[in-house]
Amino acid sequence: MRQPRLDLWFKRIDGDPDRFGDVPIKVRAYLAAEQISNLVPQNYPEERLFLAVIRQAISDLGCVDRYKSADALRFIRRTQNPFAAHLGISENYIRLVATEYGLLKKD
Repeated sequence: MRQPRLDLWFKRIDGDPDRFGDVPIKVRAYLAAEQISNLVPQNYPEERLFLAVIRQAISDLGCVDRYKSADALRFIRRTQNPFAAHLGISENYIRLVATEYGLLKKD
């Protein structure tokens, strides 16, 4: 599997975290999905499937189509997410990652 070049966005913003908003939203969505993927062991097909659903929802947050992004927002904001529960990660952590990458607004 090809490893992403995560250092490219860091070079683009000259290492200044305040300029992270200058990075395109699709790149931020990809980076957020990668961060969540790195948490979960992907030993079984079910784990890969559940992780793919969560990754797709995060990617759809950065989508231009407002209907896709609205559906993804509803999925991410759910208080009980069976996919995250099966993987053993917190729904709050998924929201925190999406917020830190600028995909969700801070409450």
